[in-house]
Amino acid sequence: MKQKLVVVGNGMAGIKAIEALIAHQGDRYYDITVIGEEAHPNYNRIMLSPLLADETAFNDIVLNPLSWYRDQGIHLHLSDPVITIDRKQKNVICFSGIHFEYDQLILATGSKPASLPLQTDGIDGVMGFRTLDDVHQMQHSARDFRHAVIVGGGLLGLEAAAGLAKKGMHTTLLHRSGWILNRQLDEVSAGYLQQELEGRGIHFRLKTQIRDVISLDGRVHQLELDDDSLIHCDLLITAAGITPEINLAKTSGLAYDRGILVNDQMQTTDSDIYALGECCQHRGECYGLVAPVWEQAEILGQNLALRFTQPMQSLIGYEGTRSATRLKISGIDLFSAGEVAIKDENENNSAEVLCWNDPAKQNYRRLIIRDNRITGVLLYGDIREGNTLFELMQQNRDISNFRQNLLFGGLEAALKQQPITAESDVSGMSGVSNSDNAPIQETAA
Repeated sequence: MKQKLVVVGNGMAGIKAIEALIAHQGDRYYDITVIGEEAHPNYNRIMLSPLLADETAFNDIVLNPLSWYRDQGIHLHLSDPVITIDRKQKNVICFSGIHFEYDQLILATGSKPASLPLQTDGIDGVMGFRTLDDVHQMQHSARDFRHAVIVGGGLLGLEAAAGLAKKGMHTTLLHRSGWILNRQLDEVSAGYLQQELEGRGIHFRLKTQIRDVISLDGRVHQLELDDDSLIHCDLLITAAGITPEINLAKTSGLAYDRGILVNDQMQTTDSDIYALGECCQHRGECYGLVAPVWEQAEILGQNLALRFTQPMQSLIGYEGTRSATRLKISGIDLFSAGEVAIKDENENNSAEVLCWNDPAKQNYRRLIIRDNRITGVLLYGDIREGNTLFELMQQNRDISNFRQNLLFGGLEAALKQQPITAESDVSGMSGVSNSDNAPIQETAA
């Protein structure tokens, strides 16, 4: 008799785990139910920014059409979020009151936009940027209103600002740090990026936060900033980070911190409940990029399939992922991985910084080296060797014999003449890439 496997969350993380399960023929052991809060089949959330900018259509970003669920014999239940887990009775209860029994349960509830410390309840025009419905609201606002303000100068905030500016809105981005993408870029490369985005009609207010939201007739109208200035605002987008969605863990007694706590097999403190993606916390880390989620999904799907045929000690474990970042704005190329800044350059003598800067062409390359190994990669403009540098960092490879090629090109040709030594460590490589050589992009999984 098949076991009942229930997946809470119809997004990229949960469905990727089911795909891995099916790939390892585990579906013969389970009757699978997928429960989704949204009304749509699984779609590629990292493509919401191009969708907002009218650079793609929804059908082009659907990863698993409704026919896929039918063909795989998966029961799909949409538009009805799970609100309670009854661990004693081993069932989940949806908002509609419908119950689903489970033997094994996967939580793939993703994340929600980090909330601003402001009173915005009951004010229209204040929203996040995480779902297809958010995109539709933003597109509607772009037709009817003029002034958009985005809070947060990270990947998602920049992509939202670029999309709204392209749709003709007067767009202002607020960021509390001294430069945009401060976790991925240094001040020089961030300056180049800001110049490019300013040329596309985006206005920046750095080292600035909102003090108060002023409404008119029930809709956001102005923002009072902490420098005492006022700016017009018809649409306020919060993109200042994400918060793992852990409410089900809280109410059902599962252990949590910032995310739902999981072990290396993606198991929670209940041995029959698993969690993966942005909602979980593994070895102290919460991930918001594709590559870690894909690795977690592969491990979970494979283990759920093999648990019936292999001893428990043979199941594989997730050990964490180092990821690279690329911005999804048409015509802008940047690549960042590993260390970005040396926190105390005066005391940390083991780190070297190799830097090449061409202000005329706005090409920039900055590498951090420790003991002849790359620990940080930052490219702006020409990113063609980004994947190669990333792999060298992942392999922990000694770069002494091709050091001269790290900054000025010819790296791949030089590597073909260099054998991989026994000391190279490839165990940490994620092996995740996409069609345009960007290994990892931000997602809402």
